[in-house]
Amino acid sequence: MRLKNALEYSLSQLKESVVNMDESIYKTPDSKIMNASIGQHVRHILEMFQCLFTGYELGAVCYDKRERNLLYEVCKTSAAQEIDTILQNLNKEDKVLELQSLFGTNQVEIFPSTYNRELHYNLEHTIHHMAIIRIKIENEPGMALDPDYGVAFSTVAYKKSLELKNNTSPVQN
Repeated sequence: MRLKNALEYSLSQLKESVVNMDESIYKTPDSKIMNASIGQHVRHILEMFQCLFTGYELGAVCYDKRERNLLYEVCKTSAAQEIDTILQNLNKEDKVLELQSLFGTNQVEIFPSTYNRELHYNLEHTIHHMAIIRIKIENEPGMALDPDYGVAFSTVAYKKSLELKNNTSPVQN
């Protein structure tokens, strides 16, 4: 399935960047990325997947009730191991789920969803946070990223189509 391949690709990119960066870069907050650290953004990504996997078993997902495990913010090894765990647990049968949201209140609002729909949400959410992480990494000397790191798949495809169009257009005098 393309969705799971896309998730594997993006999460593998994330893991590679985490593993290859200095621990101090990983855990030091930076004003360029909303006064957060890369570790805080990674923790947030991981916890969303954890909520989905827990919710899969229960039949109801609530992203508002994240655990907020601070270890993932400061220990890139733990974060990389959790990315591996997520990668190992993606392949679940699609099924109907209830999405629960509190919108900052005590009242639950319920929306119908499915596992694959929530996987897609998590993919887009991951890419969004990787784009933020990219801002920090690109300002660090000696750190290189895949050109597609933190870029939506539709944007990558669009850019490739423009390149093809520009390479195949007739030369004008």
